[in-house]
Amino acid sequence: MTEFENLIIGSTFFAVGFALRNKNSLIIDKASRLGYEYTDSFDNSFYKAEVFSKPAMDLLNEFEEREIISDTHKPVIAAYPSVLSKIVIDNNLNILFRTVIVGVEKDASYYYVKLFNANGLKTVKCKNIIDTTSRNFSKKSLNAVVLANKASETENESFELVSGENDNVMYLKYFVANDDDFQTARKELYTFLRNELKDVKLAQTAYEFEYYYDKINITSSDYYKNPVKSFDAGFNYNENEEFCFDEEIVEEEYDVVVCGLGTAGSVCLVNSAENNLKTLGLETEAMIGGTQTAGQVLGYYYGAEGGKFEEIDAKVYKNKVFAPANTIFPERILPDAKVEVLENEAEIYGADLKYKAYVYDVIKKDNRVVGLKYLYNNKLYVVKCKYVVDATGEADICYLAGADTLRGRKSDAKVQPFSICTLKMNSDNVESYYCDNGYINPNSVEEYTNTLLNTYVQKMFLKEKYDNRSYFSVIAPMPGMREGRY
Repeated sequence: MTEFENLIIGSTFFAVGFALRNKNSLIIDKASRLGYEYTDSFDNSFYKAEVFSKPAMDLLNEFEEREIISDTHKPVIAAYPSVLSKIVIDNNLNILFRTVIVGVEKDASYYYVKLFNANGLKTVKCKNIIDTTSRNFSKKSLNAVVLANKASETENESFELVSGENDNVMYLKYFVANDDDFQTARKELYTFLRNELKDVKLAQTAYEFEYYYDKINITSSDYYKNPVKSFDAGFNYNENEEFCFDEEIVEEEYDVVVCGLGTAGSVCLVNSAENNLKTLGLETEAMIGGTQTAGQVLGYYYGAEGGKFEEIDAKVYKNKVFAPANTIFPERILPDAKVEVLENEAEIYGADLKYKAYVYDVIKKDNRVVGLKYLYNNKLYVVKCKYVVDATGEADICYLAGADTLRGRKSDAKVQPFSICTLKMNSDNVESYYCDNGYINPNSVEEYTNTLLNTYVQKMFLKEKYDNRSYFSVIAPMPGMREGRY
């Protein structure tokens, strides 16, 4: 059994700061990059704050030298994962992406934590568990990058429109109920834009909520509203808190469960619900649509002509609240335009969606899958069903069920390169950029994590100077992988 002094939940600035001082630590996260609490929520908060540790002072100096922050502009939040990845690599810190906790036991001295990731289930032993994720917050907002000319001067307390890292784009912070999920919050945001901010064009909604606190919350990284301050607080943290894991299991029953709501799974979900089957969709990302939405590939080839997707896309092209995509391909659309239509279709036919849900086991009877176990909102679920559709893109459910699988091309099992796409936005439009970033193996959590860390320190992401602020960048949360396990 692998043993660490500390298990740190959340690949946050606080977590990296803590691990830098406490090297016998393991950072785990559901996400696939560091600093997501600021980058993925589009939280560009940054203020001049006193820091007390030398590593935090070094981080602040690096932010200034690379012009990630400046006296005249808001910070370049897309740079955060790259800077943290460099720290993790240079200091050989332990981290695993796409890893969740599905069980915890405790004796007088240790926690025994059951982890699930691409390698399967594994128990690690540790003395302390430090949770750096968002919790005990007082309110939250779903943020978005919008094309607008100036900040809003309004008494409407449901939103804020604030300046971004350049003069061409802005941040919309739309406040939602604390118990709103992504689907509900997005629907409210889309409606608000159509009815209240008609002169604003939506470019991209955030992949995480931004959270706000009215009480001290020392270990939640986003409590500090400044990434360098979060990092400094983590480095200086030396307390131990009792960690509690909710072992209660929620039971459900559906006709069909669709795992993975990407190109194939989203259409399958809508078709299933339309045919009067009680349908549940489980997705690890924060949105439906897969490669074209969370992967930010604005143009996407769907294969053979005909089928439900053409009907769905016909509705997508009519969306007018979204910014134009600057491309010579007329079929290219922005992620949110697709997300809105797919979520509306799912709602019309009564399908249930759960984002950031992680299937960790299957239930079998007579060698047939009749249910699943999954983690959602830090709760364990058991769902019984008649049919399971594996649309994960990596045959994850089939693998859990014990099916024989292959990977890559048949001759040598090699796969094509993967890509991480970037949206670049100015006052007129949104453009999509990408290049091949090497090779990745999502079926090994160590290889997957190390590949992404090394990708984020490539020159296209970690720049010597972030001085070109003629555009605004948003990096896709989902790596674009081709030819995986099948």
